[in-house]
Amino acid sequence: MSCKRASSALKKIDGVKEVATDKKRHALTIVYDDEKVTLEQIREALKKSGRPMGDKVEYLD
Repeated sequence: MSCKRASSALKKIDGVKEVATDKKRHALTIVYDDEKVTLEQIREALKKSGRPMGDKVEYLD
């Protein structure tokens, strides 16, 4: 499934501020407000979009 579809699904979630795609790495960078949305909600939205989240999660400050 495309990053575009996953990105669109994430942008619909209240609390997701920014979604950037890196096609070379097949990765998404997601900036979100953890007081409005949980990582589990993001994981579920990705799964429903057809692009399940992998095990590798990096947290940036």
